[in-house]
Formats: sequence, structure tokens, C-alpha cells
Amino acid sequence: MIFKSTDQSGWKTDMELYGYFHLNKNQFLETSLGANYTNNSYTYGYKEPNYSTLTDSKEDLYDFSVNVN
Repeated sequence: MIFKSTDQSGWKTDMELYGYFHLNKNQFLETSLGANYTNNSYTYGYKEPNYSTLTDSKEDLYDFSVNVN
């Protein structure tokens, strides 16, 4: 008898901010900020008479970036 099962889910959220500021008549400051968060889960099971495997993983991924000109 062979058995196989897979289940997965995930979601992602992100944010981006941007600013452009005049400091005086010849200068400016340009900034951007980005951030995101991802949450994933994955479950996999497989079984046959002489072999079996089970994976149950969860991950949280974070990303953050800043740019200033």
C-alpha cells in the first residue's frame, strides 16, 4: 500500500515608504524604505512498504531595505 499526503499554506505582507525632501534650492534628500514578511508552512508525507518520509516545515522570512540619496 502506498500513501502520499501534501499540505501547504503561506501568506506575505509588505510595505514601502518613499520620501523626497527639498533641503535648499540646490539640494534634495530622496529616501525609500521597504519591508516584507512571509509566513509559509509545508507538510509532506509518503509511505510505501520499505520506505517512508515525513516533512513538516514552517518558515518566517523577513526582508528590510533602505535607500538614501
